[in-house]
Amino acid sequence: MFKSKTDDAIRPVTPDDRAEWLRLRGLLWPDESNAHAAEIDGFLAAPAPGAQVLVLETAPGRLGGFIELAERAFAEGCATSPVAYVEGVFVEKGLRRRGAARRLVDAAVIWARDAGYHELGSDAYSDNRTGRRLHLDAGFEEVAHITCFRLPL
Repeated sequence: MFKSKTDDAIRPVTPDDRAEWLRLRGLLWPDESNAHAAEIDGFLAAPAPGAQVLVLETAPGRLGGFIELAERAFAEGCATSPVAYVEGVFVEKGLRRRGAARRLVDAAVIWARDAGYHELGSDAYSDNRTGRRLHLDAGFEEVAHITCFRLPL
């Protein structure tokens, strides 16, 4: 468990966290809410190698945030393979601007180092100023700008 400056604890997710994790994921990715339950159940049953979810527990049975990590063979700007990757980080509104997201990222760095990774990759949309600031403040360096395209078939 990663104790923070507050009474909040950052720790790996457990099956008891399912409902809270599902609630928070729905807030972060509302357009993908139909897939959340199956993805959570799959992770809790058998996490993929290199996958980890750390949660911010604010009270017994109550989560205020999470960070999802995965192993990727490649990440933009990273020189090693495999690389640990931040797939998503979320903190509830009432905990924002109080260092909660930064504590989650710091815990992810510790987890990634302990797991033997040499780099932690991540991304944020260019218009997500808060997410970009979080990354820069946590020590990430900006390595690429990309434009994504889509061709409906």
